[in-house]
Amino acid sequence: MKRLTISFDQPQIEINGLVFDLKKSDADIFRDAMDILEQYRDLPQDPEAIREAVQTLCGYVDTILGEGAMRKISGGRPVGVNKAQECMILIARAAAESYDQAILDEYGE
Repeated sequence: MKRLTISFDQPQIEINGLVFDLKKSDADIFRDAMDILEQYRDLPQDPEAIREAVQTLCGYVDTILGEGAMRKISGGRPVGVNKAQECMILIARAAAESYDQAILDEYGE
């Protein structure tokens, strides 16, 4: 019987001096981020909708980087909807670039 050993790199990103392992694939991160941004594109101005949006955006950052990641990144400061959206977009972009770099390092020119 032929045996294979396949190794998988653990892409990481550094944010505000903190290193995080990526918990999802680049394709999943991109797709999920686009879905979340579309969901909250026309955010109603009622407090409950805004609170839900912040929880979803911050929660997705935690999904990408691990439990408590947004709290660590913000230094424990409160995060509003605009900053949560900005963080999610920047992290999703950086995650995709991290995967791209890992592929280039392994197979690229």
